[in-house]
Amino acid sequence: MDNRSKFLCHKNSNMSSYFQMQNSLHHIHPKKIPTLCCQPKRFAPTMLLYYDGSNIIVKRYDNMRVIECSCS
Repeated sequence: MDNRSKFLCHKNSNMSSYFQMQNSLHHIHPKKIPTLCCQPKRFAPTMLLYYDGSNIIVKRYDNMRVIECSCS
C-alpha cells in the first residue's frame, strides 16, 4: 500500500488543515514526526506572500494556525 492510500479515509472527515498535514507527515515519517498529544480547538488563517515570476502573490490558508488547544 502506498502512502497516499493510507490517507483516503481522512479526506471526507472534518479535520483541520493543520491536523491533516501533521497526520500525513507522521504516517510518512513516524520516527521523525510525533503524533499529536493535544487536539486543536480553534484556528486562524495564515497568509503567505510569495513571488511567482515578477508577480507578488498573497494567498490565505484557512485553519492553518492553531490558536487554542484541548486535551485529546
